[in-house]
Amino acid sequence: GSLLGTTVVMTLPALLHFKAGSTTPHIYSGSGSQDALMDYIEQHENVVKEGQVPELQNMVIRFLLSKDKTERDELRKQTSAKVNELRAEMVLYGESYVSVMERILTPTKTARWLKSQRAKLLATRADASAPEPKRQKARRQLNVLADFEAALVEAKKVEEGAESIRIAADEAEAYAKRSKAKKASSDRGNKSVPNRDW
Repeated sequence: GSLLGTTVVMTLPALLHFKAGSTTPHIYSGSGSQDALMDYIEQHENVVKEGQVPELQNMVIRFLLSKDKTERDELRKQTSAKVNELRAEMVLYGESYVSVMERILTPTKTARWLKSQRAKLLATRADASAPEPKRQKARRQLNVLADFEAALVEAKKVEEGAESIRIAADEAEAYAKRSKAKKASSDRGNKSVPNRDW
């Protein structure tokens, strides 16, 4: 057959992505915008996302483990001091962590505030009419919230582990008391029976 008069349109993928250690490419064919490319990379690679500060993740877990507002405020102050020790380019991101902590000092409001804030930021990201800087800021803030959400999951695991240990300790103590009472009862019974030697 003849190809004369036939138009063939072929588009090439915008990006072939090879994960570390892999020889098989993933084909990226989404938008060429910086935001879309960064979303793709963050979803497919284990990278620190823009806005996140790995040095603060343990502080976030400690903060969320606390059920006392005064203790949380002290941890927020310690986090703020730690932010001042970060590399200059990370200080702004670190301040976002402190800002989130200020909003969730009351432990009972934590999950609700995180959920509400996440919804607002997702709406900003999805709003095509929003200025690009505002959408990028929402993206960074969502990445910070992701650290708090992950830390909240970790804090719950720690609490559940501590509760399991407490229950096991209570059971062990009750068993020890029963064993001691049983032994005491047995010893009293042995004292009343005369020893008969043949």
